Amino acid sequence: TRPTLDSPTLGSPTLGSPPSSSSLALFCGGFKSLVSVITTNPDAKPGSGPVKSMVSILDNVERFAPAEVKSDVGIMATYFRTLSDPNAFDGTPPAELTAAQKRAADYYTANCR
Repeated sequence: TRPTLDSPTLGSPTLGSPPSSSSLALFCGGFKSLVSVITTNPDAKPGSGPVKSMVSILDNVERFAPAEVKSDVGIMATYFRTLSDPNAFDGTPPAELTAAQKRAADYYTANCR
């Protein structure tokens, strides 16, 4: 199974109050970069350069993630960190990954412009 992250869609409900504008801007910019890397590299293999880029981006996104989605971004970051080591990845994404990705994408859509 390869990593995927649906691009945020318009019309999602607002999830919580936005954090400080600078933290929100850093989260939004990082999340947008993450979606771009995933979209550009849909068939990225475990341990590949694109996966390592995703980990680097997620490390920053996790640092600035608003409280409402911090744990969701953490789930995503943990998955991609595991995926960055082809020997550690067993081919099975965690069950909670899809829901975490959706909540983070919905938050992005509702709060990042």
